[in-house]
Amino acid sequence: MKFSLLNVLALLTLTLLLVDPASSLWPFRRKKPAETVKHVLDDCGILFSRKYLSKFNEQGYDDPRILRKLKKLDLEINFSMKEKEIDKFLKSVARLVPEVKKKKEKKKKVDKLLERRNELTFGRLIVDGAPANYQYIKASFGGDLPLRSYEIQFSDNDYGCSKSTSAEGRILVVLRGKCTYLEKAKAAESSGAAVLIVINEDNGDLFQLPAGRGDDAEDSASMPTISVVLVQHNAMAALKEIENFDPFARAMLIPQDCNDDGCMTVHPTDFDIMSQFDSSGGKLFVSGAEGGELVAEFLSSSFGITIPDEAQLTLANPIDACSDLTDGEFLKEQAVLVRRGGCQFYEKVRRLQTTGARMVVMVDNEVPSVLDRIGATTEQLNDLYLPVLMITNEIGNSIERVVRDKEEEGVSASMSILKSRQVGVLWEELRNFLSSCMGESEGEGEGEEEGENVEECRRDYERIARTAKETERWQGLSSYMEKWGTGGGEKDEEKKVETENYDGDEL
Repeated sequence: MKFSLLNVLALLTLTLLLVDPASSLWPFRRKKPAETVKHVLDDCGILFSRKYLSKFNEQGYDDPRILRKLKKLDLEINFSMKEKEIDKFLKSVARLVPEVKKKKEKKKKVDKLLERRNELTFGRLIVDGAPANYQYIKASFGGDLPLRSYEIQFSDNDYGCSKSTSAEGRILVVLRGKCTYLEKAKAAESSGAAVLIVINEDNGDLFQLPAGRGDDAEDSASMPTISVVLVQHNAMAALKEIENFDPFARAMLIPQDCNDDGCMTVHPTDFDIMSQFDSSGGKLFVSGAEGGELVAEFLSSSFGITIPDEAQLTLANPIDACSDLTDGEFLKEQAVLVRRGGCQFYEKVRRLQTTGARMVVMVDNEVPSVLDRIGATTEQLNDLYLPVLMITNEIGNSIERVVRDKEEEGVSASMSILKSRQVGVLWEELRNFLSSCMGESEGEGEGEEEGENVEECRRDYERIARTAKETERWQGLSSYMEKWGTGGGEKDEEKKVETENYDGDEL
């Protein structure tokens, strides 16, 4: 048989492709990902596959994905492959075995605000539903303050120098003295407490508690990890009564970043919990009135224990609570209505505390009433724990009549309480407005400056008026509707608000 040059070349090419199907010339070369190890070996050539398939099977290579992990040295030592065979094999693996993409490990998100929170040593202790808060300073040892709230528990041994019962997962409160701070912390930690509060003695200044001296202080392995703080002394009376009246109340330590301009909370979780716990204002709902219940906005005192959600309302006798109370035994665990004036707040509250009353509802004696939170001196705070809810004069008169009618019937008036931070904010806005816009003396401000003040006050009025309608805050503003409301028709020279013109009836 005669062969032309073309036939010879075709025969050689066919032989090459049968022996080495990995050649790019092979039209039937596998294009899909390999399903078996044999598919990869066949791609390197029939002879190659026959030579190495049994070796791969013997060594347990039954999944082509494993081939991705083999290195040149592995193939040389374990399979005795030559350099050219290794190159051919690795090319087939790269083409037929998809690379397993490693899941990128998510970088742990660093909470910068939490880091900053953990660096702070000063802050305030807040209790859910209680208007008061108390300063603290974090100890120089112990762990970071938890970002959550806990129930409060006083130690069954006042100074906390030994293990306490019923402290598991709670804020444990102990008194300063009798043993080292480190001993208190270790005892609290062994009790399972989440946080240790040390109450400062008397009204001394707060300071950062040291671990103490000696071997215990120097051995870092023996240091407790519980969070430890020193709290001002005037918190003790209130915390004791909270434990008695409201044992399930939750408290939290809120770190604050302070400078010459004031203090601020840095972590959003702290903001959220502070808003939930806030009881600086709200509304009272008193049942028994003709035509339905009476609703009164209130501002709470800056001191006091938790405000309950409901209570029975009783009148003090005398109504101003400035002298010995008659029928004091009937005031126990009651909300007591008193009138402002005649004596100091401190005297009224102290007198009512002796009866076991639960809280005070105080009727303002100012007409019109512009509510503000009442406070007390540092010394007085050591003795005060009853919360005081201040209400306006007009609504207070109506509530007093309802309570008297109920008492004549031989029953108490029922009252429910809705705590709302927003009420306090709105009253503050109103006070600021009255001070800046209605309290200016005649002649202040000239020309453009006066005009700017007038326009600013007009805008403030319109904003406040929208939220004040149908509340006690509206009545004092209503007489200025034409002057400050939209479309007011006063002459320019009469637009300035003067204190002597303020004839509002009630706020």
